[in-house]
Amino acid sequence: MSTNARARAVVEEMFSENTAFGRTGRKFKTSHTSMPLPACDYVVELADRLGAERTVEIGLGLGVASIFLASRRSEGAAKHVAVDPFQHSIWDAAGLVALELAGLEDDVRLVQRRSEDWLPGLAGQSVRFDLALVDGDHHFEHVLMDLHHLARCLSPGGRIVVDDIHLPSVRGAVGFFVHNLGWRTTARPGLRDDLGRERLLVLEPRDDVDRSWDHFVPFL
Repeated sequence: MSTNARARAVVEEMFSENTAFGRTGRKFKTSHTSMPLPACDYVVELADRLGAERTVEIGLGLGVASIFLASRRSEGAAKHVAVDPFQHSIWDAAGLVALELAGLEDDVRLVQRRSEDWLPGLAGQSVRFDLALVDGDHHFEHVLMDLHHLARCLSPGGRIVVDDIHLPSVRGAVGFFVHNLGWRTTARPGLRDDLGRERLLVLEPRDDVDRSWDHFVPFL
């Protein structure tokens, strides 16, 4: 399933004008805060290869990635979930505005809670995601918590896509799981933004690693 024409036109205009608008007219620079188009295309291609029916994103922001993921939703399927407690306070609802322009406001469920508060409650429920995108709070401890909790909410064979892997805080958090829990790096597309920075890393979590009680591998 590819991104529908209306949705793609909305995103392409956001990038060509390098501007997104909030509910009250506040302007945001699209290139400063959103995944580039090739990265979004890659995430959609990955979702299609996985046959992902349930997707979740940490960080709605300006709504670019959510537009791409929501536009592949088939009728009757679960809504794409976007977790963003700051959509109104920081982003002036710009992500929601973009979704409305793309005609996808009914295809996304916005969770206005911090991911570290919301995700733990899902572990004991039957909800499982096939693909997760981490692009929220980029501080080391928040990325670490997002990855830990998302891994417990993935369906078998599910993947986690991490954006902004060029940031030391993000790369460090990923390093813990790769070196200590044996998570597999299933793809490293090498996609870069306009500044030449590496963007995406795709992770395959594992839950079959047998570790001693004091096992630890330095990862920084």
